[in-house]
Amino acid sequence: MKVKALKNLIYDGTFHKAGEVFDMADKDVVDYENRHWVIRLLQGSKPALEANVPNALPPLTVDGKKKK
Repeated sequence: MKVKALKNLIYDGTFHKAGEVFDMADKDVVDYENRHWVIRLLQGSKPALEANVPNALPPLTVDGKKKK
């Protein structure tokens, strides 16, 4: 099962940083969740969404008076 680490932890002999997504055995997930070390990811969720930004943005210009 895919889980996300809430804290740095060592699981199954490997080190996982906080925020990292990795696979964990289903029988271990409940124990680690109760200790607030990991959270389960939803089955239909995507890890990251990309923003729809056009390739060419107009330049940022500031119109106004100069300070004296």
